[in-house]
Amino acid sequence: TSDASVPPFIVAFAQVLIGVSVGVRFAGTSLAAVGFNLLIAFAQALVLLLTAFVAAWTAHLITGYSAAAALLAYMPGGAPELSLVALSLGIEPAFVTSHHLLRITVLILLTPMLVAWMKRLHRA
Repeated sequence: TSDASVPPFIVAFAQVLIGVSVGVRFAGTSLAAVGFNLLIAFAQALVLLLTAFVAAWTAHLITGYSAAAALLAYMPGGAPELSLVALSLGIEPAFVTSHHLLRITVLILLTPMLVAWMKRLHRA
């Protein structure tokens, strides 16, 4: 372990840069459109979280893994971040990481086929 830490001014600067990069994308957009986008994003996040809860509970019942481990494995978000959360909670990070890598691999492999199918469906 280490006592090294990132200086607070660097963290604050990074947060400002992230905020500016997100905010610039909305330049020239009406407040109503921003509100609509926030509503859609909230709805999408809610659906993803509910799906994760259902998948995690089902996996917990089928496999016997702890509900917390299953939830972190199926939770939407970055694999590194959720693996660190798992590590800090005493949950096997390899379990969480492997599930996230499987999810990413499946998405990468299936997305082109799904897009092609949707294009064919749209033309019909």
